[in-house]
Amino acid sequence: MTLPGHQWRRRDALRLFATASGLMAAGVWRATASIASPTVLAQTSGAAACALTAEQEEGPFYVDLDLVRSDVREDQVGIPLNLTMTVLDMNTCQPLPNAAVDIWSANALGVYSAEAQLGSSGATFLRGLQITGADGTIQFMTLYPGWYTGRVNHIHMKVHVGGAATSASFDETGSHVAHTGQMFFPQDVNDAIAKISPYTSNRNAYVSNSQDGVYTSQSGSLSQLALTGNPSDGFSGSITLSVDPDATPAGVGAGGAAPGGTGRRGFGGPPPQPAP
Repeated sequence: MTLPGHQWRRRDALRLFATASGLMAAGVWRATASIASPTVLAQTSGAAACALTAEQEEGPFYVDLDLVRSDVREDQVGIPLNLTMTVLDMNTCQPLPNAAVDIWSANALGVYSAEAQLGSSGATFLRGLQITGADGTIQFMTLYPGWYTGRVNHIHMKVHVGGAATSASFDETGSHVAHTGQMFFPQDVNDAIAKISPYTSNRNAYVSNSQDGVYTSQSGSLSQLALTGNPSDGFSGSITLSVDPDATPAGVGAGGAAPGGTGRRGFGGPPPQPAP
């Protein structure tokens, strides 16, 4: 599914350049944090580095595709986001290898793929899974997500331990979910993104971090990405997660869902507006 009006016009480019220039001058696009390697992190930060990452709700739009790939963009347009995630074993403060990490998010218009009610049935954009290496790290090429009713810009994630992966798919047999969470963005960057095409075509009411129930009640500030880059060239985002590989945490919030996007809706009210 391709976003409507996706051709960038000259005035869009000029507006983007002006926005980026002004924000760079104000220091908005500086890195918000520095992420060390897992080994250095464990050595320098001690117990704090291995504090268990808070569980957050799954939400109603998880689909169990088990689709192994690093580039999840498909035909979608928006500002590129090179996402690096490092997973640590909280018991040892060492990298956790062979963990399967799922991500899924809405597109610039606030629409999730594989949702019949959103007109995206059969689509798989902005969904994928990667297996951590010996350093506990994975990378995805995705897009800066849009917002939708009741929800600020965010990316969902699950960490599976066990199972088996091929180059294209993941077999969950014998696996369990050790962590479910969400990744958020600095508010000033969200505000700037909302003024840039194709995000300007998002018809949902704009939502800030402080208005988002998951962010405010489920430790959202602790799962905010560290960003570098700018909207002209795209962003790089990074986060380090500390999970207990032996645990199977209970679901958090009212947003749990069965595969296929069904189930109770947690924070966020009605579903996002489908693309016209």
